[in-house]
Amino acid sequence: IPSPVPRKKEKKMEILKKLFGKKKPSGSTCSLPDGIDYHCHILPGVDDGFQDPSQSLEQLRIYEASGIHEVWFTPHIIEDVPNEPEELRRVFEAFRDQYHQDCLQRGAQPLQLHLAAENMLDALFERRLKAGNLLPLAEKYLLVETSIFAPPMNFRGLLERIRNKGYTPILAHPERYLYMKKEDYEALKAQ
Repeated sequence: IPSPVPRKKEKKMEILKKLFGKKKPSGSTCSLPDGIDYHCHILPGVDDGFQDPSQSLEQLRIYEASGIHEVWFTPHIIEDVPNEPEELRRVFEAFRDQYHQDCLQRGAQPLQLHLAAENMLDALFERRLKAGNLLPLAEKYLLVETSIFAPPMNFRGLLERIRNKGYTPILAHPERYLYMKKEDYEALKAQ
C-alpha cells in the first residue's frame, strides 16, 4: 500500500507550481513590476532572518531582478529579541552602505531601502509605545503581531492606545492567529 505522504507532497508541489510556475507575458522581464516588500527579515544578524550579509545581498539582487523597487526591513522586536531601535538603525545604515557599494560594483540601480520593525504586542512593546521609541512603517503605521494562540491582555485596548498615539496598527500574519475568527477581523478593520 503506497504511503499517503508522497501524495500530499505532490499535491503541495502542484499548488506551488500553479501559483508560482506561471509563464511571464511575452517580452516581460519583471514578475513584480513596481513591487514593494513591506515586511521581511533580510537585515542580517538581528533576528531569526538572514544572518550572513551575503545572503541578504543575494536576496536584494533577486528583488531587483523581480521588479521590486522598494523594501522595508522589519526585524522582530520582542522580549526574547529585544532589539533597540537605535542599534537597528546603526546596523541598517551600515548594511545599506554595503548594498549601495555592491550596486555600484555591479552597475545596478539600488532599491529604496527602509527600516521599520515587527513589534510583538508584549510588555516591552507597551513600554516602547509609552516612550515613543518605535520604528514605524512610513511614519504612521505600526506592524504588530501577537502569539498565534492567544491575544495579549486587553488586545482591543492596546490597539486603541496605538491609534491614540497617532499610528495605524497593521496586524502581521493575520492567517496565523488561531484565536481569531472572520468576525474578529471584520471588527478590527471597521475600527
